[in-house]
Amino acid sequence: MGSFLPCSRSYFAPLLLLLILAACSSSQASNTTAKLSTVWSTDSYVLFRSVPGGYNLSFAATIYSHYHKYFFAICVFAPGSWNRDNVVVVWSANRDRPVQRGSTLNFTADGDLVLRDSDGSLVWSTNTSGQSIIGMKITESGNLVLFNHKNLPVWQSFDHPTDTMLPRQPLMEGMKLTPSIDNVSFAASNQFYLAVHQYGLHASVGSIQHQIYYEYNQAGHFTYDEHTYIALVNGSMSVFATSSLPTDSINNAGIDLPHARSLQYMRFESDGHLRLYEWNQRYSQWSFVQDIFELDYCMYPTVCGEYGICRNGQCICPIGAGDTLYFKQADIWNPGLGCIPVRPISSCHSVPAEQDHQLVALSDVSYFSFSDPDAVIISDEESCKQACSRNCSCKAAFHSSLNGPSESCLLVSEVLSMQGYETDSTAYKIAGASAAAVVFSSIVIVVVRWIRNQRKDDDEEEFCEVPGMPTRFTFDLLRGATDDFSRKLGEGGSGSVYDGQLGDERVAVKLLDRHAHRQKEFSAEVQTIGSIHHINLVKM
Repeated sequence: MGSFLPCSRSYFAPLLLLLILAACSSSQASNTTAKLSTVWSTDSYVLFRSVPGGYNLSFAATIYSHYHKYFFAICVFAPGSWNRDNVVVVWSANRDRPVQRGSTLNFTADGDLVLRDSDGSLVWSTNTSGQSIIGMKITESGNLVLFNHKNLPVWQSFDHPTDTMLPRQPLMEGMKLTPSIDNVSFAASNQFYLAVHQYGLHASVGSIQHQIYYEYNQAGHFTYDEHTYIALVNGSMSVFATSSLPTDSINNAGIDLPHARSLQYMRFESDGHLRLYEWNQRYSQWSFVQDIFELDYCMYPTVCGEYGICRNGQCICPIGAGDTLYFKQADIWNPGLGCIPVRPISSCHSVPAEQDHQLVALSDVSYFSFSDPDAVIISDEESCKQACSRNCSCKAAFHSSLNGPSESCLLVSEVLSMQGYETDSTAYKIAGASAAAVVFSSIVIVVVRWIRNQRKDDDEEEFCEVPGMPTRFTFDLLRGATDDFSRKLGEGGSGSVYDGQLGDERVAVKLLDRHAHRQKEFSAEVQTIGSIHHINLVKM
């Protein structure tokens, strides 16, 4: 049967792996094909062969262990090396549904390749029964192929890509790469997608609304009705007509890349980057070569999380006019996790949107590298704002007048990272009491409840004439300073007192109970506090 070959991105049992890879090395690239009616367990590899070119690398189709979960996958590894960073998973059949120890992979007599869990339940299958398959092989390019009596492929792993592409592997129209959730998990993310369209490719983001942040188009190199595919070749990631084979020509229509000195692969990763890696023979390790999209740091859509603004490589939250606090960091220790509304967002089934929103201007803010002309509508600025205000699912409305004489409007139901820049342009954003939203290139917008705003104005009028009134702060600012009044210190006659932080000062904030007979009591308290001097009281 052979030894168990574990492949992983982050964890290995070093002693076991060392013994296994030594066994693989001594086998001298055997077991490149398999016959029908063969069964493998979680204690055995399936197929493997040497990578051509003398790089001391091998491809292996194997059932491997990752944190005590098992996956059927194709790996690239260096025989004789136990370093976990030297083993790369380039394809997995069951990335979203791992199996347990004791599971089986069955190449049936009828030509189907079937993965079953330890309890016998079906997990994955090629669904190729009755298609005249006579064998299975792993090719020199790392493609797992089920072939018929004419040696023609009936099913192949290259037709079902995950997050990685090997040299000359075609990514056809309709196919897509989906990254893993993170660098540890193999489960597919529902956030990013890299898809091939006619003449090129685009990368998009969003679990609710797909928003394109990168597009590569080579329409001028092909005829109107010609279909294309993408492939990694030596020196470029290029677009080819489906009627042609991939070549290494300098005349390819593609993105120039460093010429390969060893085996390369490219991976679409959990942060939305498409990265090129190469095997470094001198140091016997994989090395990062290039970020293929070559976008600026702040142009990636999740770099600062939802509602976050990326400015000069730093993540901050939106601030409205007069330094009004509408958003706060989701995690003060990790600004890249984004921002959350100070007041919770309500559902579309509560108050009608047109009665619930107002727009607040933000300055020097635009969206991430959004590049989908089909998603925008022609609209002036005021109509763009109104369209978002009337749409309860609108979390952002970006208006732009920078693209020629026409003005465009983009409505967004999922707000991702924005970019801050130094210009005189203005952005608007929807934020506030119960909802939040944002506007494009020249604008970003924040939504506040009309009813709550009116009540807040009335509240402020109640106390504007109080003698000895200290410096006044907005309710939103105090809500943020107290983490939404979450740290209660005690209670007084007219309300509760909460611990807060305003800049470098620790403060106590009193929240008035809504009872009319306590208004005079509270006013008297404010007047008294505002007129006395004490070592523990600081005038602000």
